[in-house]
Amino acid sequence: MAMARVAAPVGEGLRLGMLVEISGHPTLGGRLGQLVKHSEADGKVEVCLTTGASLELKKENVRVPIGLKRPGLGGGLNSFDVLIGPCSQDDVIGEEIAACLFEKGFCVLRTCQAPDETASAVTVMRQKGDSGRLFRLPEEVEEGYLGFGAKGKVAWLDASNADAPKNPTLDKSDAFISKLAGLIQPASGDILGKHVDERTPALASLSLPDDEEAEYPPQDADDGTLGDFLRTCRRSLIKVVHFMGPGVSNVTLESTEENGAESLPCKQNSVEIAAEPSTILVFRSGAFRYGCHADGECLSLSANLLQHADNLVWGDWDGLDSAPWLLAGSGPPGPAGEQVNIVNMSTRLMCNWDEVDGYRAGLYGGGDGGVEIPILRWDVNMYYNPDDATRMPGQTYLKHQAFVEGLELFDNKYFEINANDAKVMDPMQRHVLEVGAQCLFKMGITKKTSNRTPHHAGCSAGLDKDGWDKSAAELYNCQGGTNVQAIISNRFSFIFNLKGPNYVADTACSASLAATHLAKYTLADREIDKIEFHVAIGIHQCFLPWGMEGYGPKMHWARCLTFNDSANGYMRGDGCSGVTLKWGDLPEERDAVWRASRVGQNGRSATMTAPNGIAQEEVITKAVKEAKISPIESCIWNCHGTGTSLGDPIEVGGVRRVQIKEQRQTPLLLLTNKTTTGHLEGGAAMTTIIAAALQVKAATATALCHFRRLNPNLEQSSFDMIITSECVASQFNQNNVHISSFGFGGTNGHAILWGCSKYDMADNQTLFLRKLQKMSPPEVRVNGADPSEWEWDGPDVSLKPGDKYTITLSPHDAPDAPIRFVKEEGDPVGDGEDDYYTIVGAFNDWEGDRMEDGLVTGLRTLTLDAPGGGTLDFRFLKNGEEDQVIYPATDKCTSRSAPVLGPVAEDMGREKNVWSVKAEAGQSVKIDLFICRGRRSVMWTIFQNEHFLPSE
Repeated sequence: MAMARVAAPVGEGLRLGMLVEISGHPTLGGRLGQLVKHSEADGKVEVCLTTGASLELKKENVRVPIGLKRPGLGGGLNSFDVLIGPCSQDDVIGEEIAACLFEKGFCVLRTCQAPDETASAVTVMRQKGDSGRLFRLPEEVEEGYLGFGAKGKVAWLDASNADAPKNPTLDKSDAFISKLAGLIQPASGDILGKHVDERTPALASLSLPDDEEAEYPPQDADDGTLGDFLRTCRRSLIKVVHFMGPGVSNVTLESTEENGAESLPCKQNSVEIAAEPSTILVFRSGAFRYGCHADGECLSLSANLLQHADNLVWGDWDGLDSAPWLLAGSGPPGPAGEQVNIVNMSTRLMCNWDEVDGYRAGLYGGGDGGVEIPILRWDVNMYYNPDDATRMPGQTYLKHQAFVEGLELFDNKYFEINANDAKVMDPMQRHVLEVGAQCLFKMGITKKTSNRTPHHAGCSAGLDKDGWDKSAAELYNCQGGTNVQAIISNRFSFIFNLKGPNYVADTACSASLAATHLAKYTLADREIDKIEFHVAIGIHQCFLPWGMEGYGPKMHWARCLTFNDSANGYMRGDGCSGVTLKWGDLPEERDAVWRASRVGQNGRSATMTAPNGIAQEEVITKAVKEAKISPIESCIWNCHGTGTSLGDPIEVGGVRRVQIKEQRQTPLLLLTNKTTTGHLEGGAAMTTIIAAALQVKAATATALCHFRRLNPNLEQSSFDMIITSECVASQFNQNNVHISSFGFGGTNGHAILWGCSKYDMADNQTLFLRKLQKMSPPEVRVNGADPSEWEWDGPDVSLKPGDKYTITLSPHDAPDAPIRFVKEEGDPVGDGEDDYYTIVGAFNDWEGDRMEDGLVTGLRTLTLDAPGGGTLDFRFLKNGEEDQVIYPATDKCTSRSAPVLGPVAEDMGREKNVWSVKAEAGQSVKIDLFICRGRRSVMWTIFQNEHFLPSE
């Protein structure tokens, strides 16, 4: 029995920290414990019992145990090798465990732990089981993890898992397993021939009684689970199991005669252990077949200590430069051939979003564009009256809108407009010139270059009202031809010398989408009138205190509270934004593909301004049909989303009716940008088009501002969708993003953009690795109960410097296709016709006998008589050369499926490994070595020697 060394002597052969036996006590005689204290004053000592209790005794009641024997060496079922107590020393524990592992292959530890400590851990596991947060392992791996004959309700002690059991006793046990690994590691190389390098997470298991087995059916085994188990099984050097009780676990260790078990000095074919509570079993996992059966309820915590495994590093990247399909990534594919493309975008919006990146930051940051109406527009206090009872016609209940600052400022000299003309110009014309000029500048076109070089390009503007004519135009005496709405787009083509189609579209709130939709047809004509590009702009300006009583029902509010139960109107906003469209196949130049668009009308509805869900669904369906996609290929959906209690449910209902026709695999991301910008009415759709293009480029839906409590009338629960109250990344690298825009007069528009992520562009190597991460784990083929017989498409556990594997991907592979590692054997183990192989062993004094060629290519064979000792040990030499050794992965290997290694000269001593075949006298052993086309195997057959005579 192990005893701690060092510590002051107590007398009579006793020292602090040693194992002692109580004698002469009326009730505790014969109990074992650790001597932890000694008082010289009164001659009393303190003993910590194996139950965790401390007891003060007279020194004469404590003695050195006599006749105790260890497990497997004559000890009883409940005997142990090492006692772990308060005075135990780490170096002594490590030495004792190492000695046991070397001599007999296992070590039994008993800890001085109080039963109430383990009881708390058992209680936590019971509670986890009652709440359905424990599970049962798949049948293929359950006995491998828990021992043959064992069944358990399990949970991994993983800190990243919220469902992992949380208990101080479990944490303490887990930490002690790590401590044991550290104590064993320095001696592991000498004991096992391999070094312990890491440990697995701990697996907590509560025994599963027969009457509960129906409640815990085994999980289905997938390749990931099987692969993890197989890697653990093949790398495991030592297994540690802490039995916490309260029941007793009956453990069986059966020798496997592998991994050095044959050479154990104190080898036992079978060992029985009664693992009482607070018992820890440490054993060489490859040397024993571990079985466990619990008497009553028993909690255990187990982990494997693993050998070192070299990491694979990426070498050659053949074919990546010619694999454009990697760039396509995941998600719905794009349209084939030439299409209408958005090649640049420009903005001059509220919050000083005078660049698209500013607008992008506002959207993704959840910005709110609403402000109190500035005095430079009008004095809102002259009109403001929040009291419904006293409000008079001409007064307003609102004080907030979204405004563009500095509309009165204009650089007329850049556009070569004289000051007198600039003074009387409609601000909408100024605004369109500024935003359109940004679009042209991004293509290298300035005012000076356009003066010299005309372009056959178009321009359109979407708007629905002009407050300037009704508010200030008369003051400047500028009514008439120069400020009619058509001039808003006409002046832009005039200034920049554009000779293509030019028009203004006014369909109320859907105007800028309708204007862009019509441009699509002008660009698609590539025979008669080839348009170079088209600048589409949406604009709206607030020059009147809109929202006052007298303008009909309340349609406006201080914010757009889209999808909220409190939604009761929209906030107005002004701003101008635009996009440039081009025809062609322009993957490097485009921001997004304008995949499809359609415009329709409500027709006869309840009222002219009432939304019509059926009509909205119809225009969406037509756009989907034009895009040649199925509804479930929609990824992100930008709703019109003004924020009215009637309009929001009707719109979402139309989306639902389109989406429920097929089962979605991922949720649809639903949002609107109006909660950030407000409703720009005629210019609103263009801000949504730009927001959608930004979502395509980032593969991320923007955040919905002001979303608090869902409108109960929305039919969101009847189809798979998410309202994005925060930024939500699409699950794909390429996406279809939808845009809905509905005019209050009944003109409905819908567009679909498609594109790949631009902000997260990576090289082909990174894209290759990302695609690899999304693939399924290597396939595992379970061949029987012995994991050593299983086949796996992953890399070998025993990697050697120079080992190479190939992973091949193809655009035709399924997204979840399993990864397959194919080992490159190369010339050293080739099957050249000039190569021959010899077999060496003690039977021929390691001189080598040449093997005969078999009946098939690559097969070499030789028949040997069994030696007198009954064991035939052998390995091979390529071409008879001593530095070309072919050997098994483990010494004294008895498995026909063990990895065949070599040929090498040296491999850290492993080149001395041999296959070992047991045969009796008078038997012959036929040995086959197969090496062909990168495949290698060793097979043997034992048969009776016909020439053997008993008298011999």
